[in-house]
Amino acid sequence: MKVLLIAPNYLKVYSYVSEEATMILPPLGLAYIASYLRTNGIEIDVLDFAALRSNNEIEKNLIAKSNADLVAMAATTNTIMEAYTLAKITKEVLPNAKVAVGGPHPTMEPIRTLQECKELDYCVVSEAEETMLELSRALESKSDFSGILGLAYRDNNEIKVNPARPLIQDLDSLPFPARDLLPLKKYWTPGVRRYPFATIMTSRGCPYSCTFCSNFRTQGKQFRFRSPENVLAEIDELVNKYGVKEINIIDDNFTFMPKRVKEICDLLIKRKYD
Repeated sequence: MKVLLIAPNYLKVYSYVSEEATMILPPLGLAYIASYLRTNGIEIDVLDFAALRSNNEIEKNLIAKSNADLVAMAATTNTIMEAYTLAKITKEVLPNAKVAVGGPHPTMEPIRTLQECKELDYCVVSEAEETMLELSRALESKSDFSGILGLAYRDNNEIKVNPARPLIQDLDSLPFPARDLLPLKKYWTPGVRRYPFATIMTSRGCPYSCTFCSNFRTQGKQFRFRSPENVLAEIDELVNKYGVKEINIIDDNFTFMPKRVKEICDLLIKRKYD
């Protein structure tokens, strides 16, 4: 069983903005899914088409070369049409592969997403690590999908949406993101002063309902966090394995628990990090 994870090229969507002015950030969510699947024995690869500045021909060649059994993409509303294009390309070059899409847009609109793109086989709703593992194993064993929480799928001509999956509570149990599968030298964002840089997520979720944010709809109003020790273990890996000199924290609400933030900072000071 081989799984290919794809981050669509959102530079195509923002074609009116120069590439030099558009940040390219690592798809950390896909890197988490990749590490989780790999830890559980699934062969995995990741293609970040934004970082590769791909066109349709490049995408077609790389997807075909992957020879994956399951191709899964992450999509916001801005990139959902790109995901549909990638689904069509996948079915063209890998006709026996199954195609899934996850992310904020499919989480909010799983039925509509499957209706709009006949090449899509599945929608992964909300957090994807456990759902993707169960889907991969179900495809490998040729079992049905009715018991996979957080999955929408086609059953003959009917679209079925399974019950929601409970959110992961013990974030410390997750392996660190599989950054070795990403083209790390291709990422940049305005404001970074020292390279190489990295992004890190120390918590998930937020208890508030801000009108400009979809998080409370896609993940529920629940704040979950990693222990300061676990966060520092990942920072140690970033520094020692990848030579990272600057870190961007991309939590939904990093400062929700000030005491925890201070504990993380105390551990940084204790290690004498610059």
